[in-house]
Amino acid sequence: MILVLLLFQTAISLDPCFTTTFRSGMKFEFNNRNDNVHFTLHVPKLIFEPYEWAGIGIKRIEDGVGMENADIISFIFKEYIIEDRWATENGFPPADEDQGGTLDADIGPTKGIISLETKVLSWDRPLDTKDNFDTKLEYGRRYYLMWAYGMLEGGDIGYHEDRDYEEFEMVECANSVVTA
Repeated sequence: MILVLLLFQTAISLDPCFTTTFRSGMKFEFNNRNDNVHFTLHVPKLIFEPYEWAGIGIKRIEDGVGMENADIISFIFKEYIIEDRWATENGFPPADEDQGGTLDADIGPTKGIISLETKVLSWDRPLDTKDNFDTKLEYGRRYYLMWAYGMLEGGDIGYHEDRDYEEFEMVECANSVVTA
């Protein structure tokens, strides 16, 4: 009980400077300090209860709106598995490590019992991971932010039940509050 409360306090102490709520009801936030970004995805019960995974992706605008060249973080809810993935095409995105890259998401805090209505998943990563299978993030640049959720197939993420995208700008959080 103490650990859960401590994780909750840690997560809420990082005030986001960017937040958006997707039409799916998932809410995405980030904050950054120096060369690191702290991301948080709030997944409502209407997704985590009937479905088994959710994913969030970032890609450069010039790469178009499909999955190709998307840097994706996926979450398998019941096992609390978080994977760093790279989509080489419009299809299943393999883990970075399976393609010769590295796991560049520093996971945590991850909470699933704080609220019966929402799972809160968070991770940190550098703006530039130096990994060819991660999108280099730059302040002042616009990106596509993609989301999806669905069922597992063979123990891994399967085809998405629903998905969409929107544009966002990577802002330096020191003096800004941005809501999409």
